Amino acid sequence: MSLSKKIKRFITHQFIAVILHKEECHIRIDLKKNGKTLKENEVTFVPDKDMNLTSDMEEFFKNALKQYKHTYIGVLLPSAAQGAFKGCESERFSTFNIDINNVKRICIEGLWSVYASNIEINWIKNIFKNVDIDFIYSPFVILYSYIKEEKKEKGATIYILNEGKSLTIIIMKGEKFLYGAFFDLENRKEDVLEELEKEGDVEEDSIILDDLEADNMFKELEDLDEIADFEDLDNITPPDDLDIEEMLGGGLIESEYAKTIVDNIKSSMKDFYDNPLYESSFVEFAKIYEYESVDYKVVDYLENELLLDVEVKKVDILKRMNELSEEEILK
Repeated sequence: MSLSKKIKRFITHQFIAVILHKEECHIRIDLKKNGKTLKENEVTFVPDKDMNLTSDMEEFFKNALKQYKHTYIGVLLPSAAQGAFKGCESERFSTFNIDINNVKRICIEGLWSVYASNIEINWIKNIFKNVDIDFIYSPFVILYSYIKEEKKEKGATIYILNEGKSLTIIIMKGEKFLYGAFFDLENRKEDVLEELEKEGDVEEDSIILDDLEADNMFKELEDLDEIADFEDLDNITPPDDLDIEEMLGGGLIESEYAKTIVDNIKSSMKDFYDNPLYESSFVEFAKIYEYESVDYKVVDYLENELLLDVEVKKVDILKRMNELSEEEILK
C-alpha cells in the first residue's frame, strides 16, 4: 500500500450515491474512515416537474459538501441512450451503427465496451450544475461488479439488474462477455434532452466516462479453473416465438410492470439469438439482482417457459455505488 493511500485511509471520506427519477430521487450517504463505516443514511427527495433538483435538494448537497472536505458524489446514469457490446475497437462502434464521436466510452478489461450518449451525460451534468459531482456510473458497471463476485456457470447466463425504473441485461458464458442491453422502464420524456441540445453553454468534456478506469474499479478475483464448454448446446436454436400473450391472457402475469420486465427479457434473448452480430450461445441460467423486487410470476415465466435455472439476489445499488467510489478514491 502506497504512503498516499495509507494517509487517505485515516482521513474521513463522505461518499454520496444518487439515483434520480422523475418522481423521486434516492440518496445514500456513507461516512468512512480507516476502512470503517462511521455513519450511513438514506434520504428521498421529489425533484421538480422537469426532473431538476429543487432548492431543498441543492441545499442538502451543499451542506454535505461543507460538512466534509473529502466528499465524493456519484450519480447513476438512467439514460436509454447507452449500451454495451463485445470488443473495444473503434470499428466495433460502426458495426453497431454508433457514431463514436457522439458517445463517451470505457473499455472493460480490454474485452468489451460500455458507452453512453454525450447528450445524456451533458443532461445529467446540467441537472447537477450547481453540485460538484465526481462520478457518473453506468448501470452496466454496477451489474458487472455483481457478476465479478459470482462463480461462473458452465453454460451461458443472462444477468439481470432490476433497478426498478430500468432493466440492465448482460449475457456471459464463463468469463466471456456476449451481449448487453438497457431498458428504460420509466419512459422518460425526451423534451428535456431536446432543450439541452438547444443550449450552447453546456461544456462537452467536464465529466466523461473515460475518466473511470474500469480495470481499477473492481478487485481482482482468483483465477477460476477452466471449465469445459457445452459445445452441443451452442448450436441449439430456441423457439422462434417466445410469445407471452397467451400466458398474459391466462392471468399468469397480471401486472403491467411484470409484463414489461418479461417483454424486455424476451426481446433481449430474441435479439441475442437472432442477430448475427452476436456470438450466440444457448442460455441456460438467469441471475436476477433486484434493487426493487421482481414479481415472482416473472421468475415463474423464466423457469417454466424459457426453461432457465433462475437465482434471485437482493442488492443495494446505492451502497454498491459508494463502494465503487471508495475503491476508486483509495486505490
